[in-house]
Amino acid sequence: MSNIVTPRGCMIQDIKKKKLWIPLLLTVVAAVLLRLLPARALAVHGSYYLLLFLFFVFLFDPRLSVPRYFREWKRLREFWLPVLLTLAGLTAIYFLREFLLKLPEHYIGDGLIPHYINQPLDYWVYGVTFGFLMPVAGGLFFRNTYIIHKENKQITYMYVLLFALMECLLYVEQPIGIVSALLPFIPLIISLLLTRNPRIPITAHILFNAYDKLFLVLYSIVRAAAEAETY
Repeated sequence: MSNIVTPRGCMIQDIKKKKLWIPLLLTVVAAVLLRLLPARALAVHGSYYLLLFLFFVFLFDPRLSVPRYFREWKRLREFWLPVLLTLAGLTAIYFLREFLLKLPEHYIGDGLIPHYINQPLDYWVYGVTFGFLMPVAGGLFFRNTYIIHKENKQITYMYVLLFALMECLLYVEQPIGIVSALLPFIPLIISLLLTRNPRIPITAHILFNAYDKLFLVLYSIVRAAAEAETY
């Protein structure tokens, strides 16, 4: 019998060994709930990313070094320059996506699962989920799969495809949503593969979402409070 282990076999062994089947199972459950309860998409996404975050920080690798991450802030050229370049890539992709989706006279929509904001608490859940939990949990997921076999390009590409599939399961409602969901994924993957430092795309993603999500949330809360005072 042959003792050769294929990249796919290595990947399956890694998933079992590192208990990565747990976040994969969470992804499948979340995808099913999003189809069954579309009106509760915000609660489903919030719960999913919270569980994913807790899994990687407290169960998967409790030795994650927060002080080491903050020490990287002092490295302007090695850390902040790639972060800014990644952030520029995310911004460029954002405007490219808006250009592709908005035709001169027709808005075709982004094809993503909508989030319904019905009360002030929803604004905070949305901001925390997509401003912090989503970029950190997603970054940790790819960090801990990529590091396992970063020297094996075939397995790395398989993990990239796995992440692309996960993004589609969690966000896509219509075919055009595949473009909307996967375009922001490109600069993050390129950043990770070039720098081999997962903290760089995670930081860039947090900064981008802080503007794209948290700023909008804070603005909406302040505006709602101001409107409430006028009545």
